[in-house]
Formats: sequence, structure tokens, C-alpha cells
Amino acid sequence: MDDTALYVGMPDALLPSSLPNGWTVVHEGDPLSLTGPESDLNLSFFSRTTTDQIEGLVRTAWQEIQPGFDVPVRQMAEMPTPDGWDKTVQIIYNTPASQSRIVMAMVRMLSNRAYISLIDGTKAAFSRRMAQIAELTNEWKPAGLKEPSLAGIRPNTFGEDEHSAMSDLWRQPCASLASRALLSPSSRMAGRFMRRASGHAGWAGTIRLRLALVS
Repeated sequence: MDDTALYVGMPDALLPSSLPNGWTVVHEGDPLSLTGPESDLNLSFFSRTTTDQIEGLVRTAWQEIQPGFDVPVRQMAEMPTPDGWDKTVQIIYNTPASQSRIVMAMVRMLSNRAYISLIDGTKAAFSRRMAQIAELTNEWKPAGLKEPSLAGIRPNTFGEDEHSAMSDLWRQPCASLASRALLSPSSRMAGRFMRRASGHAGWAGTIRLRLALVS
């Protein structure tokens, strides 16, 4: 068994990122396109100049790798933004239940650049490879990205007021379980990926994400 680590160059990144075992490079450069070990999951990474029309920018990226791409948007939302990025937007697309397929995009903005991750695969593949997708996404650190330093920052206290505020935040999801049952499986699975990919955002980011998914 060959355990030799393989590395790929992500768009605009100064250092290469490690490629999980079994993954295949379909196209090098910008975009960088990868296929999962079972060939039922595809990832592509783009660096593009930002525009006011994020959805249109992402759709153009889709059409570069899938000419004629016309899957409609189910949900587009701004997400918690960790690790020095300016903004993060998630787009989930509306695919027929019969396809058992997840199509989604994550766009992270830094200065005048949009760093686009496109994901298209079966639900089974997404579930199996969720950790590796998050790993590839988190390792993508383009030139100019500066992770925030906590040096010199005093920690916030967590007293009675903070405890009460957190309880109020969790009351809404608990009261909205019926609404969550109506959410598509694709959206729920994409939400779990976003929680993993946004792991450094802290508990506040996780709460905001869960509220977004059940609202």
C-alpha cells in the first residue's frame, strides 16, 4: 500500500495542500477539479474577482465545468466567517429527490477576490467524505489571508446574563423542530458540512448556523 502523501496547488495559494488518499486530480490550475475515490463526488475550486452578483458569479463557475448547468437555487445565505476571511456565502441547489444528489457552493471573500468551492455528488458520497471535503476547504489559504490573533485580547466573562442569552437562543430551535422536519435532507446534510467547515468560528457561529437552518 502506497502511503506517499500527494499535494495539489489550490488557486492563489502560496503553499500546496495535501490530497486525501484515493482522490484524483481531474484538472490542475484554476479551476482545480478533483474526484472522490468512488467517482461519485466532484469538487472544484476557483479564484475569481468579486462582483455584486455572487449567485451569477458562481453560476458562471459552474458552467465552466458543467456547460449548460441550470440547477435552481434552493437557499443562499451568509454564514459565519472564520480565520480572517471577509465574508462567507453558502448556496444550496434544488435537486430532485429521485437523484439523491447534493449540489452546493461555498464562496469566501477576501479583499477583491472570491474563492469558490463547488461540490456535486451523491448524498452517500457526501456523507462518507464530509470530513475530507472540509479538510480540503479549510486548507485553502490564499496569499493575503491572515488568521486573527488572540494575543492581548481579554476573554469575555460568561455570567448569568450570558447564560440567559444562550438559553433564549436555543429555545427557538427547540420550538421549531416541526419546521426542521420539513427541511430537505440535502439542506440538512449541507448544514452539517458547513458546521464542520466553520469549526473555528466558535459556539456563537454554530448557533447562528443552526438558527438559519431551522428558520
